[in-house]
Amino acid sequence: MEKLARAYHDLGRPFDAFRLEQRALRIVQENIGPDHPDVAARLGNLAATLSDLGRPEEALPLVQRALAITEAALGPDHPDIATRLGNLAATYYALGRPAEALPLEERALTITEAALGPDHPDIATRLGNLAATYDALGRPAEALPLEERALTITEAALGPDHPNTAIRLGNLAVTYRTLGRPAEALPLFRRALDLTEKVYGPVHPAVVVELGNLAATISDLGRPEEALPLFQRALDITEVTYGPEHPDVAAHLGNLAATMSDLGRPEEALPLVQRALAITEAALGPDHPNTAIRLGNLAATYYALGRPAEALPLEERALTITEAALGPDHPNTAIRLGNLAVTYRTLGRPAEALPLEERALTITEAALGPGHPEVQARLGNLAITYRALGQPDKANQVENQLKKFEKRARTAGGDGDPGDVDA
Repeated sequence: MEKLARAYHDLGRPFDAFRLEQRALRIVQENIGPDHPDVAARLGNLAATLSDLGRPEEALPLVQRALAITEAALGPDHPDIATRLGNLAATYYALGRPAEALPLEERALTITEAALGPDHPDIATRLGNLAATYDALGRPAEALPLEERALTITEAALGPDHPNTAIRLGNLAVTYRTLGRPAEALPLFRRALDLTEKVYGPVHPAVVVELGNLAATISDLGRPEEALPLFQRALDITEVTYGPEHPDVAAHLGNLAATMSDLGRPEEALPLVQRALAITEAALGPDHPNTAIRLGNLAATYYALGRPAEALPLEERALTITEAALGPDHPNTAIRLGNLAVTYRTLGRPAEALPLEERALTITEAALGPGHPEVQARLGNLAITYRALGQPDKANQVENQLKKFEKRARTAGGDGDPGDVDA
């Protein structure tokens, strides 16, 4: 039964896997009792499937119970403990609580290295999970060496054409993209997509991940017309796999809508972002960080339609959610601050925009470094606000700083439409 459930997972059929895993858990508990390590394994599998189905809040008590059973049976340093810690961390991550995931990932890596050595494929998994958590916490520079090491281990242990190698390539590319290096990310994403399609076929959830990442990177490089069919394909696969109300459907709707806006078609984007917000609030709740993303995307669409007054309360709510969930110094908080500032300025309220833009610049520089394209975008917006406030000397000072960056790297530009894209 367990093998069949795993096969359903591999085939991209999580609903079929879920039914089998429920039955397997019930049988194991009846035959060997509720506190056996095998029960913990079944709980972990069922929880992972619930997260895949967009129900992480139901998965949380299962992974907590699985960890407690395993620690009681096998002790705190057994390799299975690392698996349980990783599962619990992944659930916190899915719930939008990466700060709670971080110490669990760090402990899982320590246990696995001590048990299996530094070059085992499981080490690559732990490194990749820890790196993803650093990325979610707005610390991509710390994620980068972990992703690079994970890829090296996986290719050496499993070969260049293994599906796990595709995962490592994709994760490394995500970090490059976060660091403002999309040209370096692009060939990694292309290779990851090619490998994943060869292993799983063209219609599989794993393919969706790579499609979304590749499309987002192509958009970063200013080629939305190439990104559009990739985002559409990712949405189609996800709706078939998980149904129309899954949170991943909302992410792909948001990506597709953002691309429509980039192509000058915001009126087509509006119903997509409205649907994405409704799905996310229903599935994850009104205070989840993903809800803030959906609010920001809807606000950006109103902005593109020339309706900034309707964008304003959405941006304000998105900022409140993000600060509460991720903290006041997270890069996503800077995005919210910057988007809200643009809307204030558009509405003729530059004095209210100024402190938001100054704070957004400080956060972004601290998180991503002074030469990052997002820092340059913040500087450009700050200069525009200084001019709107009748402070040309301060605007010139900021613009001179920006020109220094332009000599070394491609600038992200000045005052663009606010918004986000999910990868």
